[in-house]
Parts: sequence; C-alpha cells; structure tokens
Amino acid sequence: MLWNESSQEFIVYSPKSSSNPFENVSYNYSYFVFYEKPSTTLGISGASFDNMNISMEYGWNSPNYPYTFTGYIKNYTDSFLDSFRFLLKWNNSAQEFIVYSPKSSSNPFDTISMGEGQFININNPSGALLVYNKTGLT
Repeated sequence: MLWNESSQEFIVYSPKSSSNPFENVSYNYSYFVFYEKPSTTLGISGASFDNMNISMEYGWNSPNYPYTFTGYIKNYTDSFLDSFRFLLKWNNSAQEFIVYSPKSSSNPFDTISMGEGQFININNPSGALLVYNKTGLT
C-alpha cells in the first residue's frame, strides 16, 4: 500500500490484480508490504542516499527513511517542530502504530531505523520541509 497525501488514503497494489494503480516504487514514500509468510524479507540494493529534503503537505504524510543507520527523530523534526502534531511508526510485532508527540514528556521511541515506515501529521496548512542530513541524524 502507498499513502496518497493529497487524497489522504491508501493506494493498494496487488500482485494478483490484472490492473494496478502504480508500477514503480518512489524514494519519496513509505510503503506497507504485506507478507503471507512470516519469515519473508525484502532485499533492496543500490547506492545509498545522500542528504535530501522532502516536501510534506498538510495532513498525514509517509516520507521514507532512506538510510541504513538508526537516526534520532528529534534531529530531523526540529526543522518543522511547530508544523507537526504526531509521528507514527509501525510496530510489526504488535501490528499497530506507536505514537510520538513533540509535546509528550515521555515518548515510546525516539529513533527510526532502516526499513521502518513512518507517518507524520503536518498541521501547518502551508506544509513543511523534512530535512534529512546524514551528519545531523546520528
């Protein structure tokens, strides 16, 4: 599934469908991938990403986390701190989202790692810019 920020809904791809709404994976998005077998993994190859900026719209956004190392949430949300309410990260074991709030005194997580998807709720009607800087994330 791919999150569509404009319509605020999932777009579903199925390998069993005769017609799918998208064919390519974009680095600007996170994807939910359902595996029928628990031990299945997805291998991704290619060059690693350099520093990047991702524009986010008002509402829920699903920008990817493009790096192979663990980064601190606070280090990249500081650039749009006044423009977001929540960050959701998927807990694969529990099959549910866990919630990070910049206003909470105690968040259940403070890092994001390779392969973890996220949703960021932007409350600024003008949107926000997510700035990924490799040096600043660790």
